[in-house]
Amino acid sequence: MMAYDGWCVLGGGVGAARLLSALQLQGAGPALTAVINTGDDCQVYGLLISPDLDSVMYALSERNDAERGWGRRNETWRVLEELRALGADPWFALGDLDLAIHLYRTQQLLSGITLTEVTADLCRRLDISTTIVPMTNDQVSTHLIGVDGTDYAFQEWFVRQRQLPGIASVYYEGASRAVPSTLALDAIRTARVLVIAPSNPVLSIAPILAMPDFASNVAARRERNVAISPLIGGSAVKGPTVSVLEQLDIEPSVVGVASLWAPYAATMLVDPADVDLTHRMETLDMRCIVTPLLFSQPDVGATIAALLDQAVLA
Repeated sequence: MMAYDGWCVLGGGVGAARLLSALQLQGAGPALTAVINTGDDCQVYGLLISPDLDSVMYALSERNDAERGWGRRNETWRVLEELRALGADPWFALGDLDLAIHLYRTQQLLSGITLTEVTADLCRRLDISTTIVPMTNDQVSTHLIGVDGTDYAFQEWFVRQRQLPGIASVYYEGASRAVPSTLALDAIRTARVLVIAPSNPVLSIAPILAMPDFASNVAARRERNVAISPLIGGSAVKGPTVSVLEQLDIEPSVVGVASLWAPYAATMLVDPADVDLTHRMETLDMRCIVTPLLFSQPDVGATIAALLDQAVLA
């Protein structure tokens, strides 16, 4: 295995979870810091839910339900069933194992510790070697303005409304005044390799960069940063990335994604299915490296890890 020294990944959701799992398998865990989006966080049943933090924790502790794509493996639903029986509307599905994490997190937060501290505590208890850090201990909330003019908090639109109506715009409430997590900002400043994960650019990465201190520090080290395309042949492996880009009038291709990340990363990994578009990306002053990006394929994780290391040394 290759040697790692101070790697940092920005992201959230399944895209970040798959990348981090691949890097952890290559032995990167102890030297790896994952700065995770909290713009999706919400209050449900009086509990703080942190979906992106949980997706990454479950994946790195091998507790995730890979088939379903979210939540815990071997999950049960007794609490959800009882809520329905009581006449409640449990629109946000929490399994029993998942619920235990949210109960523990909320209890710890009410005792006065920070989200960063309780996340570190959970990672120790779940035996995760990678350092997982929320982007901030302050509240930042992703909101979508529907074409009907309604302002939706992210989970309301994504889960309750089932991604309807269409999106007119997106904003990140609280981001301009949020204080970045100290551990996260330190990781960004000192990392030898900084990676923008193949996560949804608008919903998982942009909330992090909406905080001015993060954006300026990431941009300041642009030449040592590498973005990984979340699209393969114009499609996302999972999630509404293409639809969101289209609705916001961003080209739903690696070129559109590159236009978002050009100020922050000098290099981008692109799947062979998109090789015909690399010449357009290079006009954005981005170096393209073509390599398979489907993590379910053999040896893709090892190849990507090696390429990330080489890219910042080039």
